[in-house]
Amino acid sequence: MKTAAKIMNIIGRVYNIIALVSTILMVIGGVVCLTISIVAPEAAIAEYGASREALITASIVLLVVSVCYFLSSLACLIIASRSYAAIRVGSKSKAPHILLMIAGILGLDIFYILAGVFGLVSSRR
Repeated sequence: MKTAAKIMNIIGRVYNIIALVSTILMVIGGVVCLTISIVAPEAAIAEYGASREALITASIVLLVVSVCYFLSSLACLIIASRSYAAIRVGSKSKAPHILLMIAGILGLDIFYILAGVFGLVSSRR
């Protein structure tokens, strides 16, 4: 179970790094959309059947959602790395495993949740 927890932690870290990169791309996309919707002439926007206000609103929503997801993924990565560092040092407490599960819930990462569960099971023995 200890090996499974380590593998799940590594997979969770890779998943989290991919989530961070994708949210950075979403933020860039939101900024580009917001810039285009502000700078583009009204005729070009109306050609696609949209209004300037709708495009600005959609761009701002994209920015807010992507920044929130970026911050939650970053917090999850920090919490999980601190927790895994405590486990590597040799902490016999169950707190790092529970913290891994909390990080998995926070970042919507099933691999951290499984790493915490496998770690709790292996620490019982």
